[in-house]
Amino acid sequence: MIYEVLGVGMHTETKEMYAVYRAFYGDFQLYLRPLDMFLEEVDKPELGYKGPRFTLIKLLD
Repeated sequence: MIYEVLGVGMHTETKEMYAVYRAFYGDFQLYLRPLDMFLEEVDKPELGYKGPRFTLIKLLD
């Protein structure tokens, strides 16, 4: 799946940082995910993958 990162925002009550991103498929839904989770590594043995949850494809101008 491909996503566009729109930015990073702060929760007004907890001060936790969140990644704000949009799906480039389906209905182009907006998503929020805690920044630590967005940047974490995952282990997906069923897919034979261990590494970053998201990988940079291209920086947009």
